Amino acid sequence: MKIARATPEDINALCDLAFAVDAITAGSIPPAEDGEDDEWEYIGAGNLLNILHDDTPASLQKESLDICRRCLLRLLEIAESAHIIRAAGNLEAVFLPSNRIIDLEADTLETHPSIDQGWADTARLDWLADPENTIGKVMLPGWCSGEYDSLRDAIDAIINSPTYLERKYGKTKSGRLFVIFEEIFNNKEKAVASKDAMRSLITGQPINKEQP
Repeated sequence: MKIARATPEDINALCDLAFAVDAITAGSIPPAEDGEDDEWEYIGAGNLLNILHDDTPASLQKESLDICRRCLLRLLEIAESAHIIRAAGNLEAVFLPSNRIIDLEADTLETHPSIDQGWADTARLDWLADPENTIGKVMLPGWCSGEYDSLRDAIDAIINSPTYLERKYGKTKSGRLFVIFEEIFNNKEKAVASKDAMRSLITGQPINKEQP
């Protein structure tokens, strides 16, 4: 399921909310309406909870009400400034195991091993596709190299095109390798069959058993 991407404002609001809750829990309260935004007032850790849980004397009720009002007002102002739930949903999606974005086995914030493997495979493909690389340069089938300028597009075309072996045996792409070996060992001329089977896999053309 697709979820909306959080905006920078959403992320900042979520961080601001976390900071405010931590500060209030540690015993600080937001400044009064005419105070500076960064001038939080420290009233002592646990005092706010005591105000909420204990019976406040009549002489302190006005002050206690002002403290609670300032805290609640700050939290509501932050919540109304952006879509916090959207930022929280994005964070949850990043850490969802099935999405394989974060390595949940690591003690620090690291990308999932599958992502690291993807970057490594990209570097390998770039090396193979480099025209200056005479060792690893890939020679594509004629029909493929003539239609596509990009090695990636050409490989995608090969992967997604139905092959003769699939049409003949009804095999899926995951079963190609087994079918190739089956074709080879069922043929008396194994060397010829091996060459033709691999050619058929790549080009999608029927196997020509009469070809020398």
